Formats: sequence, C-alpha cells, structure tokens
Amino acid sequence: MANLWQPLRLSILVLTCSGALYVMGKAAFTPKATNTHLSYSLPVSVPLTQWQSLPSQPLEPIPESIASREYPYRRNA
Repeated sequence: MANLWQPLRLSILVLTCSGALYVMGKAAFTPKATNTHLSYSLPVSVPLTQWQSLPSQPLEPIPESIASREYPYRRNA
C-alpha cells in the first residue's frame, strides 16, 4: 500500500513546490506596477438652477450605512 501512494505523494509534492517557486520568482522579478492617478477637471461651482429635484425614495436598510434615502436630480433642458 505504501508503494502505491509514494508516486502520487511525490508528484503532489513536486507540483506544490514548483508552484511555490514560480510564485516567489514571479513576485521577485516582476517589476512593480506604476499606479497612474486619474485627474478630473471639476468645475468650481455648479449652478443649482440648472437642476431639478425628483421625488426621493427610501433605500434598502444596510446596517453599515447611515444613508436612508436616495435623492435623485435631473438636469433641466
């Protein structure tokens, strides 16, 4: 019985060790990713006369959130 499990155990051990070595090599030799920050050009002020408030609707209760309503707005055309 021990001779039957030895090749299977050895192949699993080889796969595990080679996978671990691959991950360590990939982590060591892959260059770090450069995070590019997106820039947004936002207006200094938004005139509220161009927007119209729509009826609000209650949100589903979320224990981690303090929000309870959704306030949608529509831009006047």
